[in-house]
Amino acid sequence: MDQQSAQQPTTQSGDQSTQITPEIRSFLESLLADANMTTLDDGVKEEMISELYARLDNFLSSHLVDSLPPEEVENFITMNEEGKSKEEVEQFLKDKIPNSEQVFTDAFIEFRNMYLGNVAVSRNEPQSEPISPDAQTETVTTPTAEVPSQPKPDTNNPPENPKPDEGGSLS
Repeated sequence: MDQQSAQQPTTQSGDQSTQITPEIRSFLESLLADANMTTLDDGVKEEMISELYARLDNFLSSHLVDSLPPEEVENFITMNEEGKSKEEVEQFLKDKIPNSEQVFTDAFIEFRNMYLGNVAVSRNEPQSEPISPDAQTETVTTPTAEVPSQPKPDTNNPPENPKPDEGGSLS
């Protein structure tokens, strides 16, 4: 048995430790490879895998909630709050979302494209912030206000009526 399959890959969220399935780990590692992040040391790589997993989990949950019939959303939330087994949740989703496999496939593709797009943006425009996967496809940019340049004081012509500051000296 190789070293990677002997490890129990986990990510920690708060007090909980969640096991990352080999399929999800492979997907996340391929994201890092596609983003040319191949020279990471093991510690940094594991941190990035954990962070990506948390973002993917949130993204998938949001995507699934959007795909469920409105009357089933509360049941889905309750199942997650109660910590129902992975098998129970998967069966619920298969029963309630007619094309659940396609919904999952589309969500993974969208997450991948969004992540790689954010990496490209952050490499091309270092001062801009990457888009959060939680923001889905909406991009919000903060406009920057240009500060008009102040005219340089004319040392040949001082102001006509200089005003003293509170200490009595001229400003």
